[in-house]
Amino acid sequence: MDFQTPEEASLMFLLFISMILAAAFIACSAEAYIPSSQFVFNRMTAQHGKGTYLIEDEVIIHEGAENVVIHENWIVIDGGEMRLSAQGSGAHVFRIMKKGRLYWVDETGSERSAEIPTNHIMRNILMRTPNEEKRIFVNWGVLPPDVFREKKLPKDVKDITIASEPFVRLGRTAGVVTLAYGKPSPADGPPSPGLWIEQDQFNIRKMRSPDGAEINLNDYGSYSKGLLFPKTQTINFDTHTAQVRVLKVSSIVLSGDYSRQFDVNWLRGRPDARSVWPQTTLGPVVQEFYRRFR
Repeated sequence: MDFQTPEEASLMFLLFISMILAAAFIACSAEAYIPSSQFVFNRMTAQHGKGTYLIEDEVIIHEGAENVVIHENWIVIDGGEMRLSAQGSGAHVFRIMKKGRLYWVDETGSERSAEIPTNHIMRNILMRTPNEEKRIFVNWGVLPPDVFREKKLPKDVKDITIASEPFVRLGRTAGVVTLAYGKPSPADGPPSPGLWIEQDQFNIRKMRSPDGAEINLNDYGSYSKGLLFPKTQTINFDTHTAQVRVLKVSSIVLSGDYSRQFDVNWLRGRPDARSVWPQTTLGPVVQEFYRRFR
């Protein structure tokens, strides 16, 4: 190609370089904007705060002409250790979570203990250790077991590769772009379990558990000591819906009665720790909600 002036030759050279860079960007951008699960879970759990929190919320279950409103008071040390006290509309619940188990007193006055339910919402959105958070969704079948393998940083530029993960794709939930983990749901069958994490903020926006329950988490707020927490939760299970609205989130010092309430012995001989359920048609629904999600 003949150029009339050096300026024309320089312009064509710059255009050629720009085309090469644009082609390279297009070729790799499809995968480059889906970060590795290691990066995503590190960022997500780093936003689950530090220290102990007091969280107060309101659970509303409404069906037909009947309405149940329950006020919850949580003391959260981290995703694996917390205390719940809840009451309202004829219900009373008191539970301690520690070392992978739940402790409570049932409606007959008997002390009970069981593994934490897989659908436990507060545990699933407040874990502070990436591997513990991943383990929840490996057990759901959303993540593969090899997700625990740490990826080493490349020692040289030539060792840098873009490796896609087949268990994640782009999705959309509540109008925001998400990283959707798990297998796509079949066209003619029950929905597959899944996890949707907001692409830009790394917050959990939706979970679908193996039993088909769907939990939507919206309106994240920023609180003290680096905690990002959803102000609203919508839980769809079976044919029922529960709405959760956060009333207060504050950082506290774990001492006095709050500290003593994490001792399982505190449950013994306390009539105010006994579980009570509404004596209405919504009673079994409330009991099922707390059995599976609290």
